[in-house]
Amino acid sequence: MLLFSMCMSSSLSNSSDAMPSTVTFKGRKIAVNCDSGKWTSLRTILIRAGVSPHNGQSSWFNCRGLGTCGTCAVEVVSGEVLPAKRSYREDLRLNFPPHHNSDKLRLCCQMTPVDSSDIVLRKYSGMWGQNVDEEIADG
Repeated sequence: MLLFSMCMSSSLSNSSDAMPSTVTFKGRKIAVNCDSGKWTSLRTILIRAGVSPHNGQSSWFNCRGLGTCGTCAVEVVSGEVLPAKRSYREDLRLNFPPHHNSDKLRLCCQMTPVDSSDIVLRKYSGMWGQNVDEEIADG
């Protein structure tokens, strides 16, 4: 299990006793130590762990976390992330082809884990991860 720091704490205090979160993606469990007040996207956490949130060539051709391409779209199966609901930017991108307004999808680059949360992410097929009826088992 890999350990990364920097995500968003659910408390507003600067205590150093935040409980670690875990992110499970493509069969890998990644431990994330949440330090209060620091924001790191799930996309960044996955990439630092050596796991791409992108399918195929989109790992090379993407917006690098700006939320404009939609290639890091995943389903949050369980766990707590911030923001809890899709942002305006996510809604814009995920309501534009090739995505087809699936409430299942979120953008990894626009979310961060909350401390003490065990997050499970699911990636779907298609360059943009838009095929919500076809899960990619092991990436």
